[in-house]
Amino acid sequence: MIIMWEHLVLKVMNWRVTYNTLATWSNIYLAKWDEFVSGSDSLICNLETSVKMGLSPLFRKQNNENYHLFRNFFQIIDIITLNINSSKYKDRSLVLAVMYLNIGLFLGVFNLEKVAKHFPLQTQVLTQYTEYNYIFREFMNIHINLDFCDIIDSIQYASRFFILKFDYTYPFTGSDGEKNVRYFFKKEKL
Repeated sequence: MIIMWEHLVLKVMNWRVTYNTLATWSNIYLAKWDEFVSGSDSLICNLETSVKMGLSPLFRKQNNENYHLFRNFFQIIDIITLNINSSKYKDRSLVLAVMYLNIGLFLGVFNLEKVAKHFPLQTQVLTQYTEYNYIFREFMNIHINLDFCDIIDSIQYASRFFILKFDYTYPFTGSDGEKNVRYFFKKEKL
């Protein structure tokens, strides 16, 4: 009898018995962001700051600037995972909040001091930086099907973690320095 019910539950769940973690949502949303930015009609090309600086905020592009963007993102996600208060927020919203803040910092839309000191206390995130907010809203509408207002609380929560210093040292396997940087950006042969 128990086996029959377990089988029924598994069928209803479409045999998906693993929980979507912050890492799962991160990988999905980072891929969607890269797709959004890489699109020929991408709105990010219109963002004055990025055009001026020649920056393209891709998480998986194989260069050092984008590698740092990727590392910054996951370092914040890792720290958020360790904080018990993060359980009060939806994983999807936390991932989008960290993306929003990390990309905004990367593009120079806002600075680290403002993120760490003012964002946790203010809800004016919606009204300031309108061009960037518009682009991020478009991304969320097209690829995520969520409204920007749904992540405001998560943005305020996640912004508290941006006061921490980022660690750019290479992982243990890459501790030989520059020689192994190429390894990170080199496609492995199958």
